[in-house]
Amino acid sequence: MFNKNLFLRKYIFSYAFVFILILSITIQEVSANSAHIKKNQFLPVLSFIDILPSEHTQYLGIDKKNKFSFKDFHGSIFIIELFSTYCMSCPKNYPILNSIYNYIESNKKLKDNVKVFGIAVGNTKDEVDEHIKKYKLIFPILTDYQFIFHKATGSPRVPFTIICKKITKNKFKILYIHEGIIESEDIILKNIPHRF
Repeated sequence: MFNKNLFLRKYIFSYAFVFILILSITIQEVSANSAHIKKNQFLPVLSFIDILPSEHTQYLGIDKKNKFSFKDFHGSIFIIELFSTYCMSCPKNYPILNSIYNYIESNKKLKDNVKVFGIAVGNTKDEVDEHIKKYKLIFPILTDYQFIFHKATGSPRVPFTIICKKITKNKFKILYIHEGIIESEDIILKNIPHRF
């Protein structure tokens, strides 16, 4: 005899299992490489094509360009958050990054020298814009839709936080890396150098 409830439960379970499997494969593509970039190495300087709000182009110092690279940015220390809008853990870092951004902007010594921004790995501009609204992100977000920057840094698991220093216009030395969830602002702030 046909049991409709049993059939529905099996169907829902099968669908959920396939969805979780596809999601885990997607997240692994944005992760799972232990050969990622490390402290004291140099960050790859690649170009981004993005249309950012005027307050963010002004903050980064890129004069409303839609094609730019880190060498165009004002400042000497960069706090970079690699994330994906599909990552379940990444949103846990956003309140801390917003807080760090606000702290730096309110500190006269840090404001002109330290810049905070995110790079959305494998996401479209529309996905990023929706994410910014949903999580009330206040720092600039660049898109890495084709995983170019992500692959150039060794495809690290996200969230992945980098602090780097501009040594010359084309050289950015990595001072600190944090893998995973940031427990507090102090973890990042204590790794910002006091000399610029």
